[in-house]
Amino acid sequence: MKKSTLIIISCGTLALVVVLMALPNFLGSEAIKGRIQARTSEALGMPTRIEGRLNIGWWLGLHLTANDVHIGEQNQELLVAKQVEIDIALLPLLAGNIQILSIDFEQPNIAITPEKLAKLSTELLQSMEDSLDVQEIAKLSFSGATLKFTDNQEENMSARDCNLQMQNLELISGSNTTFLQNLSFLADLSCDDFQYNHFSGSDLKIEADAAGGVVNLSPVTMQFLGGQGAGSIQADFSDSISKYQVHYVLPQLQLQGLLSTLPPAFTAAGSLDLTLNLLLQGSDTAELMRSANGAIFLHGSQLKLDGIDLDEKFEQFELSQNFNMIDAGAFFFAGPLGLLATKGYDFTTLIARSGGNSEISSLISDWKIVDGVAQSVDVAMATQQYRVALQGQLDLINAQFVDVTLAMVDREGCSLVQQEVHGSFAQPQIEQPQILSTLAGPILKLFQQGAALFTGEPCEPFYNGRVTVPD
Repeated sequence: MKKSTLIIISCGTLALVVVLMALPNFLGSEAIKGRIQARTSEALGMPTRIEGRLNIGWWLGLHLTANDVHIGEQNQELLVAKQVEIDIALLPLLAGNIQILSIDFEQPNIAITPEKLAKLSTELLQSMEDSLDVQEIAKLSFSGATLKFTDNQEENMSARDCNLQMQNLELISGSNTTFLQNLSFLADLSCDDFQYNHFSGSDLKIEADAAGGVVNLSPVTMQFLGGQGAGSIQADFSDSISKYQVHYVLPQLQLQGLLSTLPPAFTAAGSLDLTLNLLLQGSDTAELMRSANGAIFLHGSQLKLDGIDLDEKFEQFELSQNFNMIDAGAFFFAGPLGLLATKGYDFTTLIARSGGNSEISSLISDWKIVDGVAQSVDVAMATQQYRVALQGQLDLINAQFVDVTLAMVDREGCSLVQQEVHGSFAQPQIEQPQILSTLAGPILKLFQQGAALFTGEPCEPFYNGRVTVPD
């Protein structure tokens, strides 16, 4: 009796396997493709099309290979993949349950805009939570991916040759209020090359984990503008308002790369150290900018500039008074704030008609950010003979200069000559320079020895930061 029962079970199992292997041929891949497209479109809340061949096979489970997969509205796809492979466990499938073992995207192109991102974080994720029966995916990956992000302010980011390995992807249905609060995973992402506007980087690597609505990206490492950066990003979706915490350090940032928009005849050498700490919250770019709080620090020394002699320009200022200190101020804005605040201003006018070279012995550009407004803390540079300092604010929300003043200061930090700039980043209004002290004697001696020695009049220091008087 036992032997006959075993024979029956064995024969039944063999027959089941034969039926499962032959099933795709009886059903037809086009019929199955239609059902998969409809089911996936319902689950994702956006159209899904398999424009290539769908192959179905069995190997320790159901194996699907879909070619030329498109997700999203036609000509505005969120994702286009050369091939998608999905493995589904066999035994749960026989019981009517779908247990996805792995999903692999080959050479996907992923294009994100603010509109797509909003849909992804609301409608799409909610639709997936409501529609998908799958609660856990052991492995999700993509290889050879191209990622692109473009917003309405012409800020463009892209990355090539990206690979993702995501494990233990789990959706705990119904335990919290939003999709992201219910999601957990472990992931590793790497990209060979990436670009932010016209700045390029390489060797981007990110380790990530998510649980309880908190996504941690740590560490985040990259090669950018000649420096090897490292830091972390935490995104907290556990509350109704999303919060972000960013910490990043980029030492040995190359000045030449930072000033890459200047004319080819202008060259720079030397490195700077950049530190960025930010807290933000909100659901879109405007809200994030309004909530920005933190600090940015940029420090450098022994920087060399070929194409302009700043000392000569400062020395001739007494006679000509036609030199815009705002041009020199371009170097204060080096770094993230500078890319934003100076992108509408042509700093190349003076450089294009200049010559010679300069050495900046010390540069400090420290800013405090409060509710989207960057306030100068210690912003100054010293050439071989002069010091120039900056005070004021940058309204990052409205893209405005607020009471920004650049000044040439003497050894006591007193302002001898200063110039104001206000208005929008795109069209700044630059006032005529003001001579605040009687320039009795050569201007170089005034800066080196102090105007008070010549005029006998005390002053209220404009600058008392860490950039010291040139030797």
